[in-house]
Amino acid sequence: MESITENDEPLANLLDYEQEIFLGATGGEIMTVVVVSGCFWFVFLGILFSTIAYLVGAGIIVMATLPMSIVMLFITTVIALKRLQLAKLNRPEGYFQIVMYLRFQKYLKFLGKANQFEDHVGTWGIERNG
Repeated sequence: MESITENDEPLANLLDYEQEIFLGATGGEIMTVVVVSGCFWFVFLGILFSTIAYLVGAGIIVMATLPMSIVMLFITTVIALKRLQLAKLNRPEGYFQIVMYLRFQKYLKFLGKANQFEDHVGTWGIERNG
């Protein structure tokens, strides 16, 4: 069985997925990692440096929050994307979207909430019965 290359693939299929940008991650995955880790490091280092500045009595230490947050953001992003790259290895396209959907449905069922999505197995038709 021959493998389909990018040149043999129909154009509509090539537009269905995001291109990998950095370390095998798409733009959406990179943005998620950057936003989550950026919020964490800015808040965590802000509290840390504010506490140190209060104890030492030197308010200038608080100014180190932004540069240190940027450094930690870069380090965290690279490490997280390398871990994500290993997790995505040998998985089909869209695998994790399906896994997250199933986990979300399991969580809703645990909470006793109704299913927000239509789950139907079989054929759909417009014919009227009866």
